[in-house]
Amino acid sequence: MYCEQLRDRAILSITGSDKITFLQGLLTNDIQKLTYHPIYSLMLTPQGKFLYDFYLVLNEDEILLDCDVEKYDQICKKFAIYKLRSDISINPVKDQYKIFSIYGNGSANANNSLVFIDPRYSLLGSRAILKAEYAEEFLKKHHLVPAQNYTKLIYDLSIPLPHIDLISEESFPLEFGMDFLNAISFEKGCYVGQELTARTKHRGVVRKKIYKIIAQSDLSEVKYGAEIMVNQNKIGKFCSAFNNIGKALIREEDYLACNSQPILLNGIEINLQLSLWYS
Repeated sequence: MYCEQLRDRAILSITGSDKITFLQGLLTNDIQKLTYHPIYSLMLTPQGKFLYDFYLVLNEDEILLDCDVEKYDQICKKFAIYKLRSDISINPVKDQYKIFSIYGNGSANANNSLVFIDPRYSLLGSRAILKAEYAEEFLKKHHLVPAQNYTKLIYDLSIPLPHIDLISEESFPLEFGMDFLNAISFEKGCYVGQELTARTKHRGVVRKKIYKIIAQSDLSEVKYGAEIMVNQNKIGKFCSAFNNIGKALIREEDYLACNSQPILLNGIEINLQLSLWYS
């Protein structure tokens, strides 16, 4: 098995008797299900646009939130705004934990950590939230080999990345398939941004999907938003890439009307494949 420390993520702890109710009113997934298994969820603007993403794990009397380290202070301030009279404490504990991705054959368990299958998509392997002082012991015990292949795995599976593919206060999560990646519940009650998200889903007006790009040349220098063209027609936009594999947001009906004509990105001919996790 392989492991990679996710240095772009950090842990925030929420405690207090109102912790479930508090998060239930803010996040897109059903936080009440957290008592059974970890979940993946988003926080949106009131207009239904992406703000932040979280992995949530119940750890005894606290909820641990795995979140973007660069947005950490923003998230703490945002939660504090919504706290009002809720009986919760927002506890910055990012120095106490390390977060790892674990992938490859086999499984890993530990008494001093929280290890769970990635709730977005099972082929992504597992995530481990480790107490910093136990991290090295855990890796040795489970014979985990440090690697740098997690980013390639993300691009091979064309998983949209928050703050890279989804842009804060700009992107609509349903266009990026976040409901297919188990980030959104359509059965729970109200949350910030719920009205537009639910209306869009139930009207069936999501016309864009994430596609994998495969090219013969390196796409790393292509800028976000570059147009993907067939003849003179734009069918989508480029999101990001790792070497010659990328991700694009494609208007599906335009792509299906291409009739096998060449698809170009910055003059480079590319192939498109619908992400396998759409089902």
